[in-house]
Amino acid sequence: MLSASNKKELMSTEKASVTALPEIRKEKKAALIRARISGTTLEEIAASENQSIKTAVAINMKSPTLSGAGREPKVIGTAFGLEEGQTSKLIDGVLGVYVVQTTKITPADALPSYQAAANRVGTAKANAINTVLYNALKNAYVIEYNITSFY
Repeated sequence: MLSASNKKELMSTEKASVTALPEIRKEKKAALIRARISGTTLEEIAASENQSIKTAVAINMKSPTLSGAGREPKVIGTAFGLEEGQTSKLIDGVLGVYVVQTTKITPADALPSYQAAANRVGTAKANAINTVLYNALKNAYVIEYNITSFY
């Protein structure tokens, strides 16, 4: 059953507001929090916001999640861009405004051979190409179903 159809043009304000309003609210809340924050160190910021400083352990690029906060790729990316002991500026995350201070960086162990990773990437690319080619061929030709003439 078809419940709605959209033309190739701009959405109406009623339909667009459903997707736009949550993002606008998030931006406005972040701006209010940023304006209210005073202090330059983690301790001063935490004291002014009546928050405690939380420590995140074992952060990696493969899984950009913070314990207790969820998926925060912008915050994790900022943390990886900092030097040890360096503190970030205010970061607008998915669920709040964050300040990150890197206390320790432990580099990953070097792999003796990267062949397994190269094979994995190659297989994924080959599968993606096969899918794209199949869809291109399917869209390029008109397929007629004459099954009724056989039965």
